[in-house]
Amino acid sequence: MSSSSTSTSSAGTSMGTLDPAILTHILVLLAPKKYAPHKRLAPLLRVNWHLHALPRLYSAISLKGQWVARPLRRTLEANSTLAALVQELVLDTELSAQAPPETADHRRIVAACPNIKHLTVLGYAEAEAEKYREAIAGKAQLETLNVSEGGGLCTFADLLGMMRGWPMLEKLILKDALLPATSDSDPESNSASEAEETAVSCPALKMVKITQKP
Repeated sequence: MSSSSTSTSSAGTSMGTLDPAILTHILVLLAPKKYAPHKRLAPLLRVNWHLHALPRLYSAISLKGQWVARPLRRTLEANSTLAALVQELVLDTELSAQAPPETADHRRIVAACPNIKHLTVLGYAEAEAEKYREAIAGKAQLETLNVSEGGGLCTFADLLGMMRGWPMLEKLILKDALLPATSDSDPESNSASEAEETAVSCPALKMVKITQKP
């Protein structure tokens, strides 16, 4: 009996004190590619694994539904350490233009996470477009931006200005995301010049796809 007890205790201890590199690899294999809390929560059964699991849990997040976005937004705004772990975000609106509060939660999530590299925005309320644009513009490490299913996020001139703040940008995909130019926009010649300057500011840029409804 004592031998069996000792063996069980030893096994439990060894599982609890796994080499961090091995434990991280196990978590990589077991964890879903993206944290999607509207589908399921990843169970963290051992407290002493928690520290190693957090980067996997928060590095890539996919959201749909205002009742999920709000608690996550509150968590990230209250905990800058967790917010700094987020590198990939997929924000899919459940109610779109009918629910500005849902979009407000999404853009506040973006604003709270300083290290976002890949951002996908699938729908947004037009009432929040300006603040959303400002939040996205501040993501200096952005490598991929995909925006669609909204009424317009920015003008072309706005876009060029935002891109100058994304030196690591590689891929830009916008669908029906551009607003009409304002009456006081710069002449076309200046826009061409700005586009050239933007290209210099984004040396890693490989793909730009912008489509608009006629």
